[in-house]
Amino acid sequence: MCVRETVARAGTYHLLARLWISEVDTALLQTLSTTDLHDSWTEAGGILPDGNGPETVEILAADYCQLFIGPHGHLPPYQSVWQESILDGAAAASMRKYMAAVGYSEKRLPEGVMPDHLGVQLDFMAELLGRALEDSPDRNLLMEIADNFVAQHLTWTRELTNAGERRAQTDFYQAMIRMTGDFLEAT
Repeated sequence: MCVRETVARAGTYHLLARLWISEVDTALLQTLSTTDLHDSWTEAGGILPDGNGPETVEILAADYCQLFIGPHGHLPPYQSVWQESILDGAAAASMRKYMAAVGYSEKRLPEGVMPDHLGVQLDFMAELLGRALEDSPDRNLLMEIADNFVAQHLTWTRELTNAGERRAQTDFYQAMIRMTGDFLEAT
């Protein structure tokens, strides 16, 4: 894989991680609407709301909450939940091992977020690819870890993204969820 492609993949993982870990806020929505990310976002299938003020952010926050937080009928974006029907299962333990192996601190995780949250998994991949780009002697090892990680931790998402795409109440989250599923299938 060439450097340019790795940079693009790392950036995509990073942006998607941010969007899965917490609801979009005004600053991120403005960034997506007004910077170079706008073209990349829309070319990849992303849809932006008409405005980016407080009302729009509130509507998007409500959609994120009903999709991923609850209180009921939500779609918890945790590998353990989807594969084992429990929270903090074997997938979370495996994530902790990967994180420890490469020095990815659990302190980076938002409060209350388990390591097998899809957003954390996406961020972990962004970190691995970013480190591999640093022209270090560990580049090949990091790429091998990334390949193994994808096989163990990013092949479970299709059921979540299919359900999320159907349940999303805003075009923004429907497109973001679809984009995530398509991106992960292509990697």
